[in-house]
Amino acid sequence: MKITKLVFSLAAALAISTVFADDKATKEKSTAKLTSEVQKVSYAIGADLGGNFTQFKAGSKEEVLDLDALALGLRDAYEGKELAMSEEEMLETMKKFAENLQSNLKKQFEEAKAKTKEESKKFLEENAKKDGVKTTKSGLQYKVITEGKGKSPSKTDTVKVHYKGQLIDGRVFDESPEDGVEFPLESVIDGWVEGLQLMKEGGKCEFYIPSDLAYGEDGQPAAGIMPGAALIFEITLDKVIAGKAEEKASDAKEEEKAEKEDKKDEKKD
Repeated sequence: MKITKLVFSLAAALAISTVFADDKATKEKSTAKLTSEVQKVSYAIGADLGGNFTQFKAGSKEEVLDLDALALGLRDAYEGKELAMSEEEMLETMKKFAENLQSNLKKQFEEAKAKTKEESKKFLEENAKKDGVKTTKSGLQYKVITEGKGKSPSKTDTVKVHYKGQLIDGRVFDESPEDGVEFPLESVIDGWVEGLQLMKEGGKCEFYIPSDLAYGEDGQPAAGIMPGAALIFEITLDKVIAGKAEEKASDAKEEEKAEKEDKKDEKKD
């Protein structure tokens, strides 16, 4: 049925609404008593449907669904009754619902983005005043936790690091595996590119990165990072791996050395 496809495609399209959900809210425990297999199957299907419908409710100050009418529609269709609305009426109703919902979510998103920018700005202003925190010309803030003693990477190097990424409220959104991670320094956000070049192998720093050196106006909503969000990264620089330019120079030196050895051997002969 076309209406079913519309409902679930709309739910998928509005997945970004979970950004506004309060995941710290305490959930009320269900009082349902399920004794038969049919009841359990029915409840599981209902819970699955309800989970999709929470996308519609997220961030809304008003109820968007009448659960009694929803249950009535489900029952009428299941029992094969003539429905109270034609398919054309249902499609038109859902199109209007989708338009209103998208407009509402867009407004909420813009409000959340403005709030995130303001909170990030305030955080960085206050953080810059703390002991041990340094600020570069670009606006990157950092604090040295452990001084390194090895070499510093260049922009073209590959590095191995351990890290933890947090939002300014302390929520962790990303973390390296136990054995760390390797990547070309040029492949990451600007705050990392600049910050890691300030470090030496074995060093550990905490970086406070403005949004324009992180994910900017796009953010990473799927990871919980709103547009305009400042980020905190705790990074340990484990190892600097030579970049392509250094590898070529090193290979050239080895070749030159080998050629000299060959010439010496020829003279001896």
